[in-house]
Amino acid sequence: MKFFTRFRKLVLLLGDMVCLLLGILAALLLRYGWPISQNALEIHRIPFAIIFAVWIFVFYVGGLYGLRRSKNQRGFFAMFFTVFAINAGIAILFFYFVQYFSITPKTVLFLDLGITLALLLAWRVIFNSYISLPPLKLAILGEGSEVDEIIADLEKHPQQGYKCVFHAKGYGQDLTHLLRNKGIDVVAVAVDYRNSPELQKALFECIPLHVQFVDFVDFYEQRLQKIPLAVIDRAWFLENLNEPGKQFFSSIKRWVDIITSIMLGIVGALLTPFIALAILISYGRPIFYSQIRVGKFGESFRIYKFRSMKHEHSKETLTFVGKILRGTHVDEIPQLWNIIKGEMSFVGPRPEQESIVADLKQNIPFYNERLLVRPGVTGWAQLFDPKAQASDALKKLQYDLFYIKHRSLLLDLEIVLKTLRILVVSK
Repeated sequence: MKFFTRFRKLVLLLGDMVCLLLGILAALLLRYGWPISQNALEIHRIPFAIIFAVWIFVFYVGGLYGLRRSKNQRGFFAMFFTVFAINAGIAILFFYFVQYFSITPKTVLFLDLGITLALLLAWRVIFNSYISLPPLKLAILGEGSEVDEIIADLEKHPQQGYKCVFHAKGYGQDLTHLLRNKGIDVVAVAVDYRNSPELQKALFECIPLHVQFVDFVDFYEQRLQKIPLAVIDRAWFLENLNEPGKQFFSSIKRWVDIITSIMLGIVGALLTPFIALAILISYGRPIFYSQIRVGKFGESFRIYKFRSMKHEHSKETLTFVGKILRGTHVDEIPQLWNIIKGEMSFVGPRPEQESIVADLKQNIPFYNERLLVRPGVTGWAQLFDPKAQASDALKKLQYDLFYIKHRSLLLDLEIVLKTLRILVVSK
């Protein structure tokens, strides 16, 4: 087993080295043309060899050779881009501030950074897609609907790297013996061991087995990308919602919202006369539809859309033009004004009506916490269930709290790209 693990790491390392070599050769080719002169090769050979050796070391320190992390998921890509940005900074410092060598390869360096990034990213995506490691053997201590949900998910998706081989509602005196016999790698603890000296003792005695212990809430969150409401309390929010640490992200996001809204607003302004004319011909005035929704910190605001329904026979019916507007999401163009005003963002929990929010606050614990951020045109919950209704509020809240905890520019970008993919595929 160890041989195959080491072999996979060697393949990964060799692939990275090939990408680095191809990157610099391609950069030299674009800079100097074909054939690349011997002099160009000589003056770049040693400096870039040193840089590449440092890069490989930073890859290792940054965790990019940990096979368990090699999955095409947001966490891996965040780590990959962070480490590559560090390496790019090292290269720039090396050539422009140390100046031990006689070259300062402006064009070659930046060509190399761009090409190497593309090559490494493609190589890592391919490697992550085909890597096959035996699943880690998992034991779960505890019970509840969330435990049943995670067990069902692991059975449905064994490729994610875990296999639940043992599940107990509590624990026995022979826990060490049981974990050893079953070859358990990871134990997810879904019971409150902090207030149970006996369970603490039983788990402590398992330390020599080199078993990894994880909190069930963290494991559930990592696997299902949502928060298990039934097993969290107020202490969880105090420990996990780091609002002061999000100030820089919030500022950048706000500027992105404004700039993007203005750019899309120009296109929307060109389309508005044609949309308005279609609405007037199809079912008359008014052109716009508005409704009071609940925003950040519970403040109410009026959301705007192009009207897609008409009042007919004492009920609202969707018109032919309305179907087109909704199907293409063009009816949401007026919400750009809500974004510019700061009432909404492109990404965030979807805003609900005042009456619905008032009801959900009474019936769902921690529902008010989803109002800590601006509501969005699209959100994390919409990726998992685009057609979710108010009756699915509990499930949506789990995803909304996950977004609020982990929100970042990278997560927002992922949500936008996946939303666009859903829109394209649905057509």
